[in-house]
Amino acid sequence: MAKRPTLFPLIPLTPLLLLVIGTSLSGQTPKTADKTALFAIWPAEKGKTPDAPLLDPIVVLSGMRFQATPDGHTLDRVWDAFQKTHYEAGKKYPVLIAGSADGTATVQEATSISCVSLMATVALSRPLPDDRVRLAASSLTRLGVHANRDPEVTKQDRARFLDLASAYLKEKGVTVAPSRVKINGLYSISLRADAPDALVGSITYETKSSIRHLFLLANKVERDYEIDLANYRVAKDVEDHTDDVDEDFVDHVDLDKDAYDEIITMMHYYESWNYNIYRKENGKWKLVYNGGGGGC
Repeated sequence: MAKRPTLFPLIPLTPLLLLVIGTSLSGQTPKTADKTALFAIWPAEKGKTPDAPLLDPIVVLSGMRFQATPDGHTLDRVWDAFQKTHYEAGKKYPVLIAGSADGTATVQEATSISCVSLMATVALSRPLPDDRVRLAASSLTRLGVHANRDPEVTKQDRARFLDLASAYLKEKGVTVAPSRVKINGLYSISLRADAPDALVGSITYETKSSIRHLFLLANKVERDYEIDLANYRVAKDVEDHTDDVDEDFVDHVDLDKDAYDEIITMMHYYESWNYNIYRKENGKWKLVYNGGGGGC
């Protein structure tokens, strides 16, 4: 069963950095009506309060721009407006699974799970596949929704992913003991109808002196896989995890109707979290947004 993300201090984004990361794709001024909110849906977890699935805002797609959602530094009136617009009891949002519309999430009430979090409890029309974090949107109008094309992960896929991760760590000068490499999540995904499948996931390699996290996306090339995106982080505080930063895959969805899905991941920090969005541009993956989330 999926665990709610561990609260790890939220890395603050200055207004300038948000402007750079949430760059305009067209330069056009968006109309008020041309906005779509993208949410993460966390599955319910017994023993947690509230004991219900949670809607967590990631980003507002405003025209052709990524607009940051309200956070702990947002004026009350901005958060109140967001809550009034998106968290009205009974409002239904389509759930997104592997780029497809699959069921609905019905808003119950606004809530919070930490010092700073702008969530709402929801009722789901059907359980989340694999009982893990997925996506929802306020509208499908501007999204390139398609059928779920994701294949199952095979034993061969898992073995190859471990090989790729171990080889990457060795390139970083890490002597790898395979038994200590932990796969936190591994998925086989289809990002475009006419493109080969990809493997995406994350691993943790922990020793007495360090914790190493590696997020990987590998494209299928003929009968093998090659790394296409890698994010590597090292923490030294193995006791309290104050410098621990890791990244987990959430899902993929076509946010701009170009027939190539973007990738959404969740970032975990010490006592906080937020989200990344990656887009393939000129043959390379680019971080186009970081924001949302919460913490203390």
